[in-house]
Amino acid sequence: LHLRDLDRRIGAILGRADWRAAGVSVLAGAIAAAGGAGVAGARFAAGFGPVLLALLSLGTFSVLYLALTLALRHPDAARLWKLVT
Repeated sequence: LHLRDLDRRIGAILGRADWRAAGVSVLAGAIAAAGGAGVAGARFAAGFGPVLLALLSLGTFSVLYLALTLALRHPDAARLWKLVT
């Protein structure tokens, strides 16, 4: 909101691509967080210990976040994928 106010008062701070990247990050983060929380609360995970449950939830979040940012063509995710592969 601060950047939006600055845009209005002094001109463009972030370009269209920057705003899109921020939106993709927020959307992917929200969906991945819901997926990680869903795995943590699933019935099959009820018997797991806290460390294993945390690792499973974090792994789910990580895979979902990477997949979503790649699918939505976030520039940093694409750069990371090229670096890793």
